[in-house]
Amino acid sequence: MKKSQYDGGYYYYSEQGSREQDYKGDTGKNVDFGIKDIIAMIIAAFELVLPPLFMIFGVVLGIYFVLKLVSGF
Repeated sequence: MKKSQYDGGYYYYSEQGSREQDYKGDTGKNVDFGIKDIIAMIIAAFELVLPPLFMIFGVVLGIYFVLKLVSGF
C-alpha cells in the first residue's frame, strides 16, 4: 500500500490497483459531549478519588483515637 497526503487526510491505495480510498484517521470523528456525559465524567472522577481519601481519613482517625486512649486524655 502506498500513502499520499491530501487536505489533512491520507489516501491509501494498493500498488496493483488505481482505486484510492480516503482515510482521514481521527479527524473524521465528531466528538459531541452532552451535559450527561460531563456529569458522568465528574461522578467517575469522584468515584476514583473518594475511596483513598476515606481510607486516609479512617487511618488518621484511628491513630488519633489510639493516641488518645494511650495518653489517657
